[in-house]
Amino acid sequence: MKIVFFRLASFTGSIIATIAAAIFLEIILDFVGLEYLKHSIGTAGTILMLCSFTYSLRKRKCIFKFGDMKRWLIAHEWLAIVGSGFIFVHGGFHGHAFVPLLTSGVMLITVVSGLTGRYIFLHARKQLQLRRKELEGQGLAGNEIDDRLSTLTLTHDAVKKWRTIHVPMVFILIMTTAYHILSALYYDGFWR
Repeated sequence: MKIVFFRLASFTGSIIATIAAAIFLEIILDFVGLEYLKHSIGTAGTILMLCSFTYSLRKRKCIFKFGDMKRWLIAHEWLAIVGSGFIFVHGGFHGHAFVPLLTSGVMLITVVSGLTGRYIFLHARKQLQLRRKELEGQGLAGNEIDDRLSTLTLTHDAVKKWRTIHVPMVFILIMTTAYHILSALYYDGFWR
């Protein structure tokens, strides 16, 4: 139970810290008259988010075929968290236009769904492993263990399906981001 609480606390803390840091940095940039840097920070955030997609490429062995998947996943998570923080600094926390607000909302949902799915998946997998060891320690045969673990296995399989929310949100994020960038370039020009 302590592990679950720790994971939930670290998950919630990372989201709150990212948003708080973004608000703080935006206030400082506005206060010292460097608000023009927000576009560069937004560009850096977008690049970090794009770099986080290398995990998916590695997972499917499309381009990259080296490295431990656990490290790729950790890099994916942190690139997405830091990138989204930069993008929040870029957009600020002002409701001035629909497309940027939509894009920010989709980005937040995507990041939260990704982190939520990961922590739920890890918890279910850990519970399955602990229960299997416990039943093996009791001297049960493989079939008996599988029968007793069927409920946990179903839970584990169901948790794997969180991607049915996360993956479509990623594609929606890509589309809204592209639309935001193209509309900003069309209406404001590149350097404004």
